Amino acid sequence: MIWRVVFPMLPVFASLSATALGSEAKDFVRLAQLDYSIKSQMNAGAPKDCVLLKDVAEALVRAQQATTLTGLSLRVLDCYRPFSSSPKLPESERQDLARGNTVEVIVADPSGSPAMLPKPHDQAIILSAKAYSRKEANKNRQKLVDALAREGFQASPKKWWRFTYAKPPQNAVEVTINDFPASEVPRIH
Repeated sequence: MIWRVVFPMLPVFASLSATALGSEAKDFVRLAQLDYSIKSQMNAGAPKDCVLLKDVAEALVRAQQATTLTGLSLRVLDCYRPFSSSPKLPESERQDLARGNTVEVIVADPSGSPAMLPKPHDQAIILSAKAYSRKEANKNRQKLVDALAREGFQASPKKWWRFTYAKPPQNAVEVTINDFPASEVPRIH
């Protein structure tokens, strides 16, 4: 089932009426094909490739360019998931990820290891993070927020690693909750 959400509403208020079809796979791109320097460490249940709406992916690439100037790099943990693919997640999270305009992202140091941030995302990051001071963790978090905010992303008030692209896509008036498999997103040749 696909749900329609009308912009410009952040926080987003869903009008939960079913629609025939919203965004299509052709409106999405594979992030790695736009910028292979953005590493992915996808969460369990997420598609292998990070796919996002094209405008969102392009904004993330610009944020990566700014982030590398600070000596860090973006690392994506989650992005588009078909609405029906993660029934164990709370419905609000499923809706966020199914729109294609929400990304879970952290920063990594030049070696590719997750940089220390204020709170760990999960146990794997706790174990691989270097020992930075709390001050360093807050600086890294601020670099992440600043780079993404300049490109139109808003930080989630509940999850420091989740950001939603707040600008409406070009030539569109709504963002739709989607349910197509990420494998349907065409590859750029």
